[in-house]
Amino acid sequence: MRAEVPVIARFSSSGGQNPAAIAASVLPVREGPSTGALISIDVTPHLNFRGQARAALEHYRSVFGGDLVVITHAEMGGTDPATADQVAWGQVASPAGFRVMAYDAYPHLAWDRGEDPFFVSVRGTDVEELRGYWASLAEGAVVRAPLAPAAWAPLYGMLTDRFGVTWVLDLAASAG
Repeated sequence: MRAEVPVIARFSSSGGQNPAAIAASVLPVREGPSTGALISIDVTPHLNFRGQARAALEHYRSVFGGDLVVITHAEMGGTDPATADQVAWGQVASPAGFRVMAYDAYPHLAWDRGEDPFFVSVRGTDVEELRGYWASLAEGAVVRAPLAPAAWAPLYGMLTDRFGVTWVLDLAASAG
């Protein structure tokens, strides 16, 4: 049995902290299957934005619930006024297991949203919960496939939200 350690954010607004140390302080830790040693094995989408990371993370928290942690470039010791309030690292983590990270790319770095570079998949087992996520994500979104029964899932839908992130929501086949 794997015991999950609660997610706790530990950082100081005095700046100058290592982003890896901050991220490590809020990622869940689980016991390994064979050794019992503590390891982290979660896969978390990390979304890259140009000035929209905070708004996107706040939106995803409103959809999925959970805790929001945002650390700005200024809090990390950055001195450029153009990026001071932008997100150096942020995360939403919910008790249900939803987790996403994001940051605002520096203006001097190349950044292109691209055409469908990835999808974020949310597979659930509760129809009403999935419909609630869909309704919230669909605000201002382009629906690419309406949430409806599909050949491979009792419920499936795809949309691109107002931040340009494509979401695939489906009901696990065993839940239908």
